[in-house]
Amino acid sequence: MAQWHEAFRIYGAIYFEKYPTESPKLMKYAAIIANLAEKAGIEAAFFYDQAYRQWREVDPLHLPWDGVNGELFNEALAMGLIGKTNAMKQPFLTQSLTAPALKQKRFCYAFNNESGCTARICRYEHTCQVCVGDHSRRDCQQSKHENADSNSTNRRGGPDTSP
Repeated sequence: MAQWHEAFRIYGAIYFEKYPTESPKLMKYAAIIANLAEKAGIEAAFFYDQAYRQWREVDPLHLPWDGVNGELFNEALAMGLIGKTNAMKQPFLTQSLTAPALKQKRFCYAFNNESGCTARICRYEHTCQVCVGDHSRRDCQQSKHENADSNSTNRRGGPDTSP
């Protein structure tokens, strides 16, 4: 995390030259990342940082530096909790052995959730977040099937037997 802070400090110094009024927002972002690393682990913080920056590339006005993307933040927290839970179940494994298991596919959120990715060169996979198929989440048949199943249950949680 120290290396990330040093790189971010350098980035901030350059960024502040061009956008001096953004400095408090960028410092808030650094605090969000540090807080996430403390709560959920470094891997989760790096995941959030990378995914958040990708979202900012698509729509910087929609995601200010001092804002939080709730979906990404919750996903990062869950990633950290899963990692901590697995480490507690298997205390004999070192963190260095469990860390690679925490790395997940890096899906392009713009590709999956919006009208499509507009990046000329995208660092993230243009695959479905649900089934890892060669289509977006919006076009996923598995996702539509799961939604139909959840809609066909009655209030008691059983199958809908009405005509």
